[in-house]
Parts: sequence; C-alpha cells; structure tokens
Amino acid sequence: MIFPEMKHKKPAWHSWLRRGVLILLLAASAVLWQYHQMGKEADVPPPAPAPTVEPDRRSVREAAYDKNVQALTALLQSGAADADTQAQAAKHLDELIMAHQAETAVEEALLEAGYDRCAVVISGGAVTVMLPVEAINAQNSAAVVSLCAAHANVGADSIRLIPLE
Repeated sequence: MIFPEMKHKKPAWHSWLRRGVLILLLAASAVLWQYHQMGKEADVPPPAPAPTVEPDRRSVREAAYDKNVQALTALLQSGAADADTQAQAAKHLDELIMAHQAETAVEEALLEAGYDRCAVVISGGAVTVMLPVEAINAQNSAAVVSLCAAHANVGADSIRLIPLE
C-alpha cells in the first residue's frame, strides 16, 4: 500500500532540466564525433600533386618541324603565291629539311656515343647541342664538337654546347 504522504511529486522544472542535460550531452557527443572525424582526416596524407611532365624536347621539335613542313608544302601546292614567294618557300623548305636531317644525324651519333639526354638545334648555320651538366668537360666537349662537325657539316666555331639542368 502506498501512503499518500510518502508519494511526492517532482517539480515541473525537473523534467525540463533532464531534457536540457540530454540535449547538452547529445550536442557534446556530436562535437566530439566531428572532432574525431577531423582527426582521422588529418591522419590521411594529402594526395600527392600530379607530376608535371616535361615535354620531350625531341617530340616538341618534331611537332614544330611537321607543322612548318605542312605550311610550306600547302603554300607551294596552293599556287596562290607569286613566283618569288614560291621560290623563297621552296628554298626555306629545303633548308628546313636539311637542318632536320642534320639534327637527327647528330642526335643519333650522340646517342650512339653514350649521351642519353641530348638535344640538337641547327639554325642559321650554327649548331647548338644541349647535354647534361655532368657530360660537359674538356674530353667530352672535344668528342661532341667532332661529331657535330662531321654530321652537320659545320666548322667547330659554329658549335655551341649548352648544359641541361
């Protein structure tokens, strides 16, 4: 039997207090969960940046060569230019083809000689050879100049060596 005097009623604010504490605990747990998730994200290393690919000097040069040959050939075949322009275009096309063949021959000779990274540009009767820094010394320079002179048909004073970085 329950005695009415022993039964006591809780005050109205007590239920509001319980609800407030419950909401506070839920908010605190949500904040802690987000903090925990941010900690997990911080542990994961950021993705590595995409490697930058340096275009191959040879492929860039070949693309420019192909573009120039196509333009000059189109000019010669169109018949729209006067005789002087066509003669100049034909001369320039011949020089371009000869320089390209000489560049390729020098590069192939350098590759055969063991220079893996090299690039050759022939322009205006001058030969520019780009080699790794460690490959440029007195002995190698003499060998490179000799190869260039033989394959590009130019004098030694028209050959420049430039270090690649």
